[in-house]
Amino acid sequence: MSPGKWPAPRRVVEQVGLGWGGLWSLLHTAELAVAALALMSPPEESLRLRLVGDQLRATAQSLATDYPAQVAAAVAIDLGPTADRSHVPAACDMVVQLLSAVLRDCNDLFGYDLDIGDNALLARVDSAARDARDVFIGGSDS
Repeated sequence: MSPGKWPAPRRVVEQVGLGWGGLWSLLHTAELAVAALALMSPPEESLRLRLVGDQLRATAQSLATDYPAQVAAAVAIDLGPTADRSHVPAACDMVVQLLSAVLRDCNDLFGYDLDIGDNALLARVDSAARDARDVFIGGSDS
C-alpha cells in the first residue's frame, strides 16, 4: 500500500477472519483509522472523532479481556495516516465499511448458542459499531 492511500476495505475485511478475533481486528483497525482522520480534521470534528475512537478502543479492549487467545492470534492492521485532505472521503468510507463488517459478523455470531456473557459482549460490540458508524453516515447526532 502506498503511503497515505489505504487498501480497499474488502481486502482488509478478508485479512482479519471471523469470530471474536476477527471482530477485535475490525474494531482495532477502525479505531486506528478514526485516529488518523482525527489528525486531519478541524478541532471540533477532531474531538468528536477522538470520542468515537475511545469508544471503539474500549470495546476492542473488552474483546481482548474476554478472548485473549483469539485476540493474540488476530491480525492487527494499522492503515497509517492519510496523506492529505483529498483522501478523507475514502478514509471515511473505509471506516463505514469496517464497522458494517463488524455489524455483519455480530449478526452471524448472534446465530450461535452463546452464553449470557457472550451475548452481552456481542450486544456491546454491536452497539459501539452502530453508534460509531452513525457518526460517519449521519444517522446520529452523537
